[in-house]
Amino acid sequence: MNFLNYFLFVVVIAEIGTKNKLIKPVHALLANEQKFVQDRHNWRRSQLAGGQSQNKTGMMPTAKNIWTMKYDASLEASAQAWTNQCTMTHSGSANGENGCFLSNQETNVVNALSTCCDLWWAELVNSGAPSDLVLTSSNWYPTGHWSQMAWANTLKVGCGLAYCPNSTYKTHIFCQYSPPGNYMGQKIYEPGPVCSGCNVVNGQLQCQYGLCI
Repeated sequence: MNFLNYFLFVVVIAEIGTKNKLIKPVHALLANEQKFVQDRHNWRRSQLAGGQSQNKTGMMPTAKNIWTMKYDASLEASAQAWTNQCTMTHSGSANGENGCFLSNQETNVVNALSTCCDLWWAELVNSGAPSDLVLTSSNWYPTGHWSQMAWANTLKVGCGLAYCPNSTYKTHIFCQYSPPGNYMGQKIYEPGPVCSGCNVVNGQLQCQYGLCI
């Protein structure tokens, strides 16, 4: 069972630059913002697959089977619909879901997305991943946002943002993921030679930047 889309979110008190476009009360991501979400996830996943991600106690092992993520408009629509509710709880969607709340009223969209993605990923350094990479009820809570970003078989992501003037935390961000990750008793990814678990098509290993394609 996937538990984290019901329980986990991040609250951040932050001042972020406002030189570019600001979040409006209801904000659908523009193409460059969608690309940023996709690229930031894949950059982190590529680092992880290549053994370049810092764990609390050292470096993470290389990965056999982490897939490239693509941005998905239907996931964005679902995430945006929930974000518009301006509630600091999870939606209960069947999709994977990460939440993040920023204190600043006027937040640059890309900077806000960057802050949340980086905070989610920072759970790896701050709390550490299980040595066997198996998610359990005793280790999932401190690193659940990171593990959803890193989950090997998650292929799609979409995010929503809203400005919530009556909330203590003015900027609300939710990202949803499909297929969802964070299944108890399963590995976040399979350790081993980079891309060795990817498909081979016509004799060609389907791998780019350390990620399966």
